[in-house]
Amino acid sequence: MLLLLAESAANAFFEYCDTTVSCFDRDTELQVSRLVDVDPCQNMFGHVCGRWESMYPGQQDQFDVLNTRLRMSLLENSGQARIGSDSAADKIIGTPSKLRSDVALNSYYRHVPKYNAETKFVVWFLEAHRAVPVHKKQFLRRSPEAAVSVSTDDWEATEISVGAFYVILYHLIYTPGSILIPPLLHPHGPNSYNYGSIGKVQGHELSHAFESKHLDMVSNDEDQAVYAPRFQRLLAEQQDCLMLQANKMTRSDIAGNNSISETFADNAGVEAAFLAYSTLQQPDRLRGIGQYTADQAFFAASCYIFCEAKRTSSEDGIYLPHSLRCNQPFISSQEFADAFHCREGLPMFPSHRCDIHDRQLVKHSMNH
Repeated sequence: MLLLLAESAANAFFEYCDTTVSCFDRDTELQVSRLVDVDPCQNMFGHVCGRWESMYPGQQDQFDVLNTRLRMSLLENSGQARIGSDSAADKIIGTPSKLRSDVALNSYYRHVPKYNAETKFVVWFLEAHRAVPVHKKQFLRRSPEAAVSVSTDDWEATEISVGAFYVILYHLIYTPGSILIPPLLHPHGPNSYNYGSIGKVQGHELSHAFESKHLDMVSNDEDQAVYAPRFQRLLAEQQDCLMLQANKMTRSDIAGNNSISETFADNAGVEAAFLAYSTLQQPDRLRGIGQYTADQAFFAASCYIFCEAKRTSSEDGIYLPHSLRCNQPFISSQEFADAFHCREGLPMFPSHRCDIHDRQLVKHSMNH
């Protein structure tokens, strides 16, 4: 029964969500969500998400909307016909059939010692737990025989994870399949949209590799200065700038300090994604969305994933409010100002900015 439920969920997901009409029409939804009366140079979040709350009353955020829509599609289109019960199909986690085989399970847990009746269960239990870090330890160093790389099948993560993350020391970015869906990724969407949404997420997680608290940590668990002092000084200056900027935007003395790790990643993530997007050959990067040009669509998509109905936040949290997570990276972006023709001095293009990278230096490196 469980296998049937999982197959039903997986089939329903691809059947009813892989089309723009039934799941996520990015062109329509992004255009309807925006409030054209709000100038993006004044407030990008207000511009992109100004009408979102009225579109989805009672829905907290984008994933809440998508989750509700998928559940309704599953109930209405596949529930009674396939498994005979709407309630049984209420919440299901779909798993690819190839990962449910005995061969796949035995391969995944090959490092766990086999249990036999002669071994006390508590002894086997402790040995099984000890085997996990021993298995992962091999990825911290080069193998004497050959380089060992981390495979997606080797890393332990649940199928219900709904968030990407970076794993320190291993230098591993984990992006679960559960987020490779609209509004973060659309298989039929233009590059401008996908680079601005899922591309920014990848850039965000990659940026965590440069966090000051483990900047000098290497795989042998020893402190080692792997970056030049000048780089570390410039990084500290950028983070200080972002902290002060966030404190000012939140009217708090501590919000910027507590959120600096994620704030830096948000800012650097947008810059990294745009750099990758800008390397695309024409016409791959020329397609926009609706009234947005390609570059404008990149920034609109980057902001659209933060649309929400819940606007409360704590200054003790590690994240800034979603409205600021949209706006702050653009405030420091020359590319954003160029895309929307924002003149210097406007709220979204202030005179004092926290530029994450030297544009001339990056341009020089890309040409060589």
